[in-house]
Amino acid sequence: MPRRRSVVCPSCGTFLCARDTRCEVCNAWSPRVKQAVFFKGVTVAAALLGGLYVWHAIQQFGTTLVPH
Repeated sequence: MPRRRSVVCPSCGTFLCARDTRCEVCNAWSPRVKQAVFFKGVTVAAALLGGLYVWHAIQQFGTTLVPH
């Protein structure tokens, strides 16, 4: 028989199923969703910073080729 895992809502203390994304009582996000959103934000920020670095490197490379 499969075991049902549960977590406690950090906002109101209600027991939630581990796969739930929101608490039915207070409508707060579960810790699993908060962690997923945080890591997705870090990934997007890293991609943007990497893109800005590449864009800046291309801009610098282009200015070195133009004779003054």
